[in-house]
Amino acid sequence: MSKRDNSISSNKRARANHPDIITLTVVFKYTEKDDNGAVVKQYKEEILTLQIHKSRDVADVWERTAQWLSKEFKYSEEGGDTFKLMYMNQYVNRKASLREAEITTDAKIYVLLEDNDPILKANDSFKTDSEFANEESQLVSEKVKSTADVFVKTTVDENAQAPFDVVPKAPKSGYKVSPDMVALARMSLKELKEVENFKVENEHGSVEWTGKTDLTGVDLADTITIRPKEAEVYDDERHIHSKPAVGQKLNKTAIITLNNFKPKKSQTATHKEN
Repeated sequence: MSKRDNSISSNKRARANHPDIITLTVVFKYTEKDDNGAVVKQYKEEILTLQIHKSRDVADVWERTAQWLSKEFKYSEEGGDTFKLMYMNQYVNRKASLREAEITTDAKIYVLLEDNDPILKANDSFKTDSEFANEESQLVSEKVKSTADVFVKTTVDENAQAPFDVVPKAPKSGYKVSPDMVALARMSLKELKEVENFKVENEHGSVEWTGKTDLTGVDLADTITIRPKEAEVYDDERHIHSKPAVGQKLNKTAIITLNNFKPKKSQTATHKEN
């Protein structure tokens, strides 16, 4: 090894050991599905390891991730954000600093693609769901004429990956969900409408909906609160006009488990008189 190579290696080691340099892991995983939404092939997780100064912004991580996707997977962005980053079950604000996003060393950040990403077009094995679906007319538009107006009726392919605005919003800090937010964000629209045995929990207890539950558009942080000795879904006052009908979304039978909760001792009807 040359002196120059030794110098480069030494610089890298010094950078890695610097107290203000943090190491991040960016994870990208692609799932190939057929026209009916069934998984055809699960690709292994691809990993990008970044070293970045802790004073930098999420935008810097986003840019380096975009460069990585472009180089390794023929990714190209055609206007707007076509992928998002998720950390600790939350979408990361691209305008935030790493400190504001609470991203610290050894953080694991997931890359989540919009279904219509123009990615890997040169490689058929890595086509996006949209590319498969478009071959079979993903969106079918039918003009419906009336005597007064012309309406456009659109049928959406529910087997395509659900748009970000349909994926449920993450719960409050300290809560966990099963399936987790990364798994939910990767589901198709059809899968999000039929999530099996969905569960929300924190240190105080849990709420579980057995069977299939429609989670499309649900704001978990706003909807579910689990406190000591109490669990609440759809606050009666705040959701008086927005609560879904009984049996819809999360407004249905659930199993509630409260931790460190002991029922009060029953009082006897007979009292000893002095």
